[in-house]
Amino acid sequence: MRLAALLLSASLVTLPGNLTAQTAVPETSADITLSFAPVVRQAAPAVVNIYARRVVETRRSLFADDPFFSQFFDFGPAAPRVQNSLGSGVIVAADGIVVSNYHVVGEADDIRVVLTDKREFAGHV
Repeated sequence: MRLAALLLSASLVTLPGNLTAQTAVPETSADITLSFAPVVRQAAPAVVNIYARRVVETRRSLFADDPFFSQFFDFGPAAPRVQNSLGSGVIVAADGIVVSNYHVVGEADDIRVVLTDKREFAGHV
């Protein structure tokens, strides 16, 4: 009897939470647009463009490290090349902390952060 009362009271405690968790689902595409637009408008200034540059050494041929082809051809030394990356990030703190992906900024030599109002800042990892 005591176990039944405990189970009943536990189910009654969780029941109101389930009843109040109902959400309205937009029925038309216009409803979706209207509900999503204010969120985008508010969050858009926090999204930034990130321009990253790094210098990488490149070989002139895919076969430059192959011992067979190296004995017949002089591929020359590796040449420096500038590799540019473009990505995005999100401002997460008022003091300028931006979160982005490692493949965009991880090994970059020069990082530039551009805000939606076209202001540009130097960045670092």
